[in-house]
Amino acid sequence: MLSIENCKRLLGSEVARLSEDELLSIRDQMYSLAGLVIDRFVRRSDSQPLAIDDHLSGILEEQQREVLEERAAVLEFEGNLKREVAERLAVEQAIEDWSN
Repeated sequence: MLSIENCKRLLGSEVARLSEDELLSIRDQMYSLAGLVIDRFVRRSDSQPLAIDDHLSGILEEQQREVLEERAAVLEFEGNLKREVAERLAVEQAIEDWSN
């Protein structure tokens, strides 16, 4: 989950002029945008890597990114999958877990 502190960090100097309700609304909008971005990557062909670090590091907290990377590694090696496929599956599983 994107903490309020992480949300403030992402917004930078703009956060000073926002109310708590506005900040929460922006965080919800960031989640919606992140969902769209993740969905786009999940639907890409297997030949295009997801690159969790490059595309999702600004959205996810460090612990969440590490969970995704670990899931992807397990799926890749134990499931004998291509790295790109394993990353997509890890993101799909994480979305399901985090939405519950």
